Amino acid sequence: MRTTLLISATVALAGLTGCFGLDFFAPDAAVLDDSGFIDSGDADTDADSDVDSDSDADSDSDTDGPQIDYLDPYYGSASGGTDVLIIGGPFDSSTTVSFGGVPSTITNMTGTTLNARTPSGAEGLVDLTVTNESGSTTEPEAFYYFEDGTGLSGTLGAVSWFEYVGGYWNGTPTPFGSASWSLLVPANFHYWDYFAPSDDACASEYSTSAQLSAYDLDLPTTQIRTGSRTITMTWEAQYLRWYAEIAQVDFQANSTYELVELTDGAIPGFSLNPMATTPRSFTWIGPSGVTDNSATGATRLSRTQLALTWNSSDADKMLIQVGIVNAAGTDIDEWVTCVARNDGSFTVPSTVFTRWVAGRQLFIYLGAVVESGARLPTNNANSAVAGISWKIGAAFAN
Repeated sequence: MRTTLLISATVALAGLTGCFGLDFFAPDAAVLDDSGFIDSGDADTDADSDVDSDSDADSDSDTDGPQIDYLDPYYGSASGGTDVLIIGGPFDSSTTVSFGGVPSTITNMTGTTLNARTPSGAEGLVDLTVTNESGSTTEPEAFYYFEDGTGLSGTLGAVSWFEYVGGYWNGTPTPFGSASWSLLVPANFHYWDYFAPSDDACASEYSTSAQLSAYDLDLPTTQIRTGSRTITMTWEAQYLRWYAEIAQVDFQANSTYELVELTDGAIPGFSLNPMATTPRSFTWIGPSGVTDNSATGATRLSRTQLALTWNSSDADKMLIQVGIVNAAGTDIDEWVTCVARNDGSFTVPSTVFTRWVAGRQLFIYLGAVVESGARLPTNNANSAVAGISWKIGAAFAN
């Protein structure tokens, strides 16, 4: 279920790609069927001490404990504090509940239902035990403790849309977009950390040294939804992510994207709303020769003239990519990437470029990015799936 990945990020024309090393770590979490742990057709009418109807020879000598039919959720943070509903019974004032042998706090109880607040525990599967004066019942590996993620990121990815500015393109370029997400073991990492080591900083051919781990939920597809649009994403094992290309109608400015409740895999019932939030529309102001929609030819810029200005009211950060095309015009020879504070302007340092050649074509990307920060029900981590509105311009190096 948990898989380790080593990220070596490189910037591509359409965004970011990564190279990941996979290492299977742990089995899937326990999954309950709709009828609970006990076959709903069984009735405990025999003389042995279990709770099914067969008369097998059991090795236990205790009396019948309370029945455990169902629990929800069956996962939570290792820090404890998850409110778990247990259905079964009979429950009474003598009833106690433990997770992995550690007593929990019962917050509400009827004869057939109770709510137990989990204690803290170590990451992994633990047994659930319910005890009363009549006896004790244990369901092995019934609850999964996720590593606590308070204050950290628990998902990573982006809902991105790319559109072109300027009137100098050969033909009418087609806008494009994508959506992706991964379920992370909690980490102090954000999507913008792919671009530069800090705010108001740039780097050439930047590659983060972060080592992250992600969960493989054994799901071929997942879905996110905004308004009436549902986007189906396919699992890409080599990147440990779910991914889809999206159409223009799928990307709405100033909107939220909900992870549709999972119905299968390792953690059915898991959902997150909002998983991602997109920024409001923004205006890229300058350099004017790059953003001028009436321009009939691309402007020329020296490496000291990459002063970008914009108007964005709600972005958490602004992302910048400058790509220098190779001599053959077939690929990018150098990518410079930056993370800028959203204060309306940023100048890419001229000294950051190592392969600036006069006459070469430049691709310039400016993106407004926001995170929803929604809290994950699994472990209290925050969603770091970014919503990004990208604008793409071009120029010639001078």
